[in-house]
Amino acid sequence: GISFSVPDGYFIAHEIDEGSGERIIRQIVLMADTPENRSLVRGEGPGRDGPPTINVGIYQNDLDHYSPEQFIKGTSYSNFKLSDGKLSETTIAGLSGLRYHATGLYENENIVVASPSYIYMFTVSFNSSAEKIISDFEDMIKTVTIK
Repeated sequence: GISFSVPDGYFIAHEIDEGSGERIIRQIVLMADTPENRSLVRGEGPGRDGPPTINVGIYQNDLDHYSPEQFIKGTSYSNFKLSDGKLSETTIAGLSGLRYHATGLYENENIVVASPSYIYMFTVSFNSSAEKIISDFEDMIKTVTIK
């Protein structure tokens, strides 16, 4: 029930089903389309941390009925414990949500919106706030549709 445009210069590096028979969890990971990143995805690259990415997380919500704030503050998927604690309101595809910044291996911006059926979490990771991946993420977010 979700669609979005993959930004120019990126590819879907992984589409991972992390769920179980009881719960749907799906991760879609976008990476800059470079020979090195393609090699890393194939398992051919040298051992190193992965590059900054754009992630779309889809979490079943018809069991828990989380609001964006409940999901962010009440689950480990959000990494909110690594955030600055500040939430700001936003809207994606007509759904109200919350946005926040967190720090981990990389800096990241996170947006969480909720529908009755799913929580959608959009994350961009980066080293510097001047990186192009951030504007590519913002452009991608504008293309999201949720049915």
